[in-house]
Amino acid sequence: MPREVIDLSQELATGMQVFGLHSPTHVLPWATREARGFQSETLFCNTHAGTHVDAPVHFLAGGDGVDRIALTRFFGPAVVLDLTGLPPRSHISAVQLERCAAEQIAPRAGDIVLLYTGIDARYGEREYLTDFSGLSKEGADHLARLEIKAVGTDAAGIDGADARPCPAHHVLLPRGIVVFENLANLGRLLQVARGRRFTFHALPLKIRGASGSPVRAMALVE
Repeated sequence: MPREVIDLSQELATGMQVFGLHSPTHVLPWATREARGFQSETLFCNTHAGTHVDAPVHFLAGGDGVDRIALTRFFGPAVVLDLTGLPPRSHISAVQLERCAAEQIAPRAGDIVLLYTGIDARYGEREYLTDFSGLSKEGADHLARLEIKAVGTDAAGIDGADARPCPAHHVLLPRGIVVFENLANLGRLLQVARGRRFTFHALPLKIRGASGSPVRAMALVE
């Protein structure tokens, strides 16, 4: 049994903060015990709402949707890198990632790499969507060369807030490296697992042809 299980997921709720181009999220009561003898809800949300995974087809014409990706891409050995202290809207370079590897823990082939920038402390504020940092093209190339199988961030996107046209997505997704965004509680994970590997799980819904899906992400720390 793991020593600690850490929930890394935002809560899906009516009125939650979402990226500006996405539809609002609504969790609507549908059936009630009083009327039907049971309770159920209807969920209306974008496939990239809350803590979610991006599939290759999100940016790549003809790429795989979440329903066609091997389940093994969504869980496995993982590391979390502390990138707090960056100026707003930074572009994380290969040099910065190499420094993290030397000072904290070095990602290996097959790892899932989680990037903790600290922007999750601004969740619900305007700055969460305007000031977040992300991977530069060179940073994404660096991780791709390491042959990692997935990367995640506490930010609203793996590219920085002012990065256009989303270079990190265009580096990672064509290589089958799935992207987890809007992760929560990475600060707590750092406290427990700093400098050590853990197991990451974040399975998507099997939505036919979808470019993404909300996930229930968690870390299992031995």
